Amino acid sequence: MRILLTGIGCPGTPGTLHALKMDNEKHYIVGVDMNEDILSSFSFFCNATYPVPAPNTKGYIKNLIEICKKEKVKLLIPQTTNETEAINNCLSAFSIEGIYVLTPVGNTYKYNNKYLLLGAAKYSGLTVSPFAYSISGNKIDFFFKLKELGYPKKDLIIKPCIGNGGRGVKHITLKSRTKEEFISKYEFEKITPDELTNLFGVNNFPDWLIMSYLPGMEYSVDVLNTPDTEPFIVIRRRDVIRSGITFSCVVVSNDEIEQQIKTLLKNYPLYGLFGFQFKENEEGYPEIIECNPRVQGTLVASCLSSPNLLTAAIEYTLEGKIKNQPVLPKANTKVTRYWGAISGDVKV
Repeated sequence: MRILLTGIGCPGTPGTLHALKMDNEKHYIVGVDMNEDILSSFSFFCNATYPVPAPNTKGYIKNLIEICKKEKVKLLIPQTTNETEAINNCLSAFSIEGIYVLTPVGNTYKYNNKYLLLGAAKYSGLTVSPFAYSISGNKIDFFFKLKELGYPKKDLIIKPCIGNGGRGVKHITLKSRTKEEFISKYEFEKITPDELTNLFGVNNFPDWLIMSYLPGMEYSVDVLNTPDTEPFIVIRRRDVIRSGITFSCVVVSNDEIEQQIKTLLKNYPLYGLFGFQFKENEEGYPEIIECNPRVQGTLVASCLSSPNLLTAAIEYTLEGKIKNQPVLPKANTKVTRYWGAISGDVKV
């Protein structure tokens, strides 16, 4: 099959390619990225590569469709949040050309927007720690929301309502870094409200989701859901995270996380392949923190423990049903990401 992968420079690409090879079919892979230097290196993995403009520009969709038509692409797999949003807004343009897109069907904006997602989870009766939305450009509103949520007695997290790969996530606290945090890589960069004011000024604060800091274990969950079947759920405990990327994880079972996802999907249907992230609060209870309505960067971990997951998602995208149901995941499978290297010519 001829498949186009967007954002091939993202860390998850080698894993996605490995997962595609596991279905024992020979695929023709077309890769696109904004960074032309990345394209020259990733030609090692792809049969063809093309540069594309940023997904928020006018020519992005037109450019993608032209590449798909030239390369006779049957299936497009978006890999980054911004690209997924842009493509989801223009699905009919791809459909007219006979191009299938592996993307969830449903209210993807509600799931992609972290503030709206937490609101949906709270409305569904799930346990959600206090959270708020800070009005863009308003320092007074931002500081009021911090105080309302318990700062400085309680640490908080701020993040963009729509973001990708941990970008912009900050730990709001008055506590200094420990010696161990200073020497090693710590989870989120610690920052004070005054430091944010120095960075953004008084009236240039961006839109922020402000939420409680959850200190416990983090989980990433791959979900394949169709109207005709129960959600197929693979839960991964994220043991080592660097720059928002899972470097070591273990496939586990967690009835509470599974039930929360089923409840949410019942109230707000979403079909296809997508992912969630959970984090444990101070009592060790897992709370939903965000959804990735796209192929996740470490999907390969779920495919290694349950080999039919991506294949089943492709079947559903192309045919509207799954012929071969995914097998139950093998619990306690550990997956470790490691660095490799490729070379290519660059423009100087």
